[in-house]
Amino acid sequence: MAPTTADEQSWEIEDPSDKTWDVVIVGSGMGGSTTAFALAQRGIDVLVVEKGSLLHKAGHAPNDGEPIDETLGHWPHKLAFQSNVGNGEVHAYLGCGSGGSTIAYGGVLERLAPVDFTPGKFFRDTSEADVPDRWPVSFEDLLPYYRQAEQLFRVKGTPDPIYGVEEDSLMEPPELNSKDQAIFDHLRKKGLSPYRLHLGSEFDPNCKYCQGYCPRTCRNDAAKMCLVPAMKTGRVKFLGNCTVRKMEAGQSSVDSLICDRGGTEVRVRGKVFVLAAGAYGTALLLLNSASRAWPNGLANNSGMVGRNLMMHTTDFFAIWPRGMGNRRDFSRTVALRDLYVADGVKLGMIQSAGVKTNWGLVLQFLRDYCDRHPAGWMRLVKPFLPPMAMIGAVLFNRAIVMATVMEDLPYANNRVVPDDAAPGGFRVEYEYTDELRKRNQILRTKIREKFGRNRVAFLLERKNNLNFGHPCGTCRFGDDPANSVLDRNNKAHGVDNLYVADASFFPSSAGVNPSLTIAANALRVADQISSRL
Repeated sequence: MAPTTADEQSWEIEDPSDKTWDVVIVGSGMGGSTTAFALAQRGIDVLVVEKGSLLHKAGHAPNDGEPIDETLGHWPHKLAFQSNVGNGEVHAYLGCGSGGSTIAYGGVLERLAPVDFTPGKFFRDTSEADVPDRWPVSFEDLLPYYRQAEQLFRVKGTPDPIYGVEEDSLMEPPELNSKDQAIFDHLRKKGLSPYRLHLGSEFDPNCKYCQGYCPRTCRNDAAKMCLVPAMKTGRVKFLGNCTVRKMEAGQSSVDSLICDRGGTEVRVRGKVFVLAAGAYGTALLLLNSASRAWPNGLANNSGMVGRNLMMHTTDFFAIWPRGMGNRRDFSRTVALRDLYVADGVKLGMIQSAGVKTNWGLVLQFLRDYCDRHPAGWMRLVKPFLPPMAMIGAVLFNRAIVMATVMEDLPYANNRVVPDDAAPGGFRVEYEYTDELRKRNQILRTKIREKFGRNRVAFLLERKNNLNFGHPCGTCRFGDDPANSVLDRNNKAHGVDNLYVADASFFPSSAGVNPSLTIAANALRVADQISSRL
């Protein structure tokens, strides 16, 4: 996927134990790769430790016409899940390999809104949720890093009319086709404020707006835009197929990582350590790093590591604008924040899903519904799904599919728990609250009102609509060490050389795809680390 260079063979390293690295980063996703890139620009030596392989190298992507391994870069384990909406194991939409979950993401790179940084204003009456009054940093603090991240990932789109700022660093998106323009006109006639969805994409004419591994280079994932350029400087090395088991630490600092690489124990030493293994993986590693100095888990004096897990909820709905005819040319183009806050209730954004409602997609939706349904008898329906999907594909052929991103709230009992018997060594415990259910219903009602009740159909209005690919909050940052894991600079409370650069740090989830905020904050964390080094 990346251009070939003469020194490409030196990107990977086999034995990292012969030196003490300036910075060791665990995970090569959005947070890890962006941090590595920013540190490399400052001349700092970095080792990136990754559970998966280096996918972004010459000769890895198949040639045109060759079959694509659709499992490439996917997280290898199911997610063990226990909740009041069903127990079992689900496929979380996560990546594994260079680029982390950006291997699988849709390229949506949206800023949080200024109102997201004062969540207590909207959720003061939600007594059981541990919602902070405000983030320890403001929107204005993060804004310059948002601009840097947008330039780094070549984000294209138009300003949000509701929450946008005057100065903008977005690149010009390609011109709308006739059907995209028609849906924009339709939404404006409804009194809504659509704008061009912010995408990290080069808009290849043959782009399918896919999610999952793709051999084309149009999607700007973290490895393509950050990790590979960082490795080309010679300052960053990649240690792949390496699972970090625990961190060895004293009372106030981390000494090394203990890793498993092909059945062999590997020790990695560093001056500074950055965890970017995702909200599941980072929390798990800290909990597994319990010691005499840290009996409850590393950096866990507050007891908050692994807790306050948040996941967005997502509904898919279809609209049929009059006069649109067949919608096959419609792409992932539209974003709306008209219902981000409605009648004082904080909800979330709406965006076009960019998917074709063909037989395969409808069948996937139906199977997903059956798998998530708490009633066991729903499994008996599966043999009858293919003909049902054919009918659904005909009905939805002219429809435009939209998706919601609903804000979730932090609850201490929603958490990541180490479990050797579970796939990946952990399970998620989560209670789907009445409060979350009510806000989902409010958003559905508002959508029908705004879009026109007779022109809207919800494809997956299901009891469990959690987005397992958007976890955050398990190592929240804050100014009070008693109820947070990290300080405002994303350094662990009580551990002098440990930082976190993934979505774990979110103290509230907001109603936006988290990727751009992870990248912006990673640039901020890199500033902190480079200053100390």
